[in-house]
Amino acid sequence: MKNRKPFRNLIIFFLLLMLFSCKNESQIKNQEPFKNLVKVVEVEKPIIDLGRVDKRSLNQEIITIEFNLNNISSNSIKIDKIESSCTCTVSSYPKALIESNSSFWITATYDNLSPGYFEQDLVVYFEGSDASPVLLVFRGNIL
Repeated sequence: MKNRKPFRNLIIFFLLLMLFSCKNESQIKNQEPFKNLVKVVEVEKPIIDLGRVDKRSLNQEIITIEFNLNNISSNSIKIDKIESSCTCTVSSYPKALIESNSSFWITATYDNLSPGYFEQDLVVYFEGSDASPVLLVFRGNIL
């Protein structure tokens, strides 16, 4: 009898590949609401790569990251909420209205300094149904 194990493993691999590469209907529906939204801010640097971070060189047990944003809409805007990809990341942002053509800062504080690579996302939502959310990302490697 021939050894069919390599062939069986190959079939399983392709089945798993197909399963995880296809978007299901709920994923497609979740993207639909963002399709026609208006861009209200411009981010100076939406992805901040901290590179290698030596834990010993930090004064505190946290890392603080600042994102500079500009209100490019013709109206004042207000941040509704910011969601982070981890409870180890806390954000602070202006609570008041942000005037048209003015810049503002969003600060993220990251307190998980375990050695290794990290990548954190912040999704910024603005009041009003036509404002597009903004994705901010920071990443690095704790030594």
